[in-house]
Amino acid sequence: MRVRGATGVFFTVLSGLAGALVCGLLLLGWRIADAPLSLPIAVSFAEARLSAALGGRDVRIGGIEVYWQRERRAVALRVSDLVIAGGDAPIELPEVGVRLSTVALMAGVVAPVEVALIRPSVTVERSATGWSIAGLAAPGRGSGSGVGVEGWFQAARRTSSDALSYLTVIRLTDADLTLIDRTEESPQVWRLEQLDLDLDRDDSGIRARGSGEAVIAERRIALGLEGNWSVGRDHFDIVSRFSGFVPADVADALPALAPLAALQLPVDGQVSVAVSRQGAVLGVDADLSLGAGEVVEPRLATGRLPVDEGRVIGAWRAGAAARIDTLRLISDGATIL
Repeated sequence: MRVRGATGVFFTVLSGLAGALVCGLLLLGWRIADAPLSLPIAVSFAEARLSAALGGRDVRIGGIEVYWQRERRAVALRVSDLVIAGGDAPIELPEVGVRLSTVALMAGVVAPVEVALIRPSVTVERSATGWSIAGLAAPGRGSGSGVGVEGWFQAARRTSSDALSYLTVIRLTDADLTLIDRTEESPQVWRLEQLDLDLDRDDSGIRARGSGEAVIAERRIALGLEGNWSVGRDHFDIVSRFSGFVPADVADALPALAPLAALQLPVDGQVSVAVSRQGAVLGVDADLSLGAGEVVEPRLATGRLPVDEGRVIGAWRAGAAARIDTLRLISDGATIL
């Protein structure tokens, strides 16, 4: 996976803060053990560094504090009200927390071990050349200028020459995420709101756990999310659990969802998706329970089939037809399938 500009900008921010951080620790380091230390000099330094890296784009930072995390025995940064304006989409990050690696600091390296984004609003786009975060790609840079993050999707082996290798935890809290897939003739847009997501990496791979609300046709669907990637595998496994979802409510959102108009009943269950590093869906497994409602089908004698309950288990693999392994419907107290 290549994320154009995103990781490059992140480490530009970090390196921009590093100089001011080192100065602050040398001059007033003893104070952060008692209370957070505001670093006004770091604000202008980081704004100028970021603006230059982004082709003169307007960058504003509300404040930067350095403090001591007693429970972790680590130095941390808190960046507030970071705004990157002037691009194809503004980026607003109300609060960014960065816990620095004590091991790296002792080796003379400023590197993050944990990054927390509080209430971010981010748009992610997928095109034929890969994934990008809108607003973070510097003007005039092609897709080849991005910083590859393939190394992060390996075992967590720390090297002093690679600050990214120290990063083991990424947290999103109350995030709004918009996904735009431009690989189809008609771009598809998906939104996730109130997203809480934790990514943890160790020697075995990466695990993800979170929750949020998918917004489709202004309908909200509560989701529980889990993900896993193991070292040596070429894809991610993502599991989404949901309840009370009525497929007919979102049938008008996209042409591909039109067949869902027939399902006028609540659906609970889980869907497991295998996704390649490039973002392509490799396979889907679904285990769905159907609640009381009806299936609308003009070819039926009455045009409708009342359903008391049901269950559907099926799968799909790229390059192959979908299959139904289990299909059971109970209508008016009788099992019809």
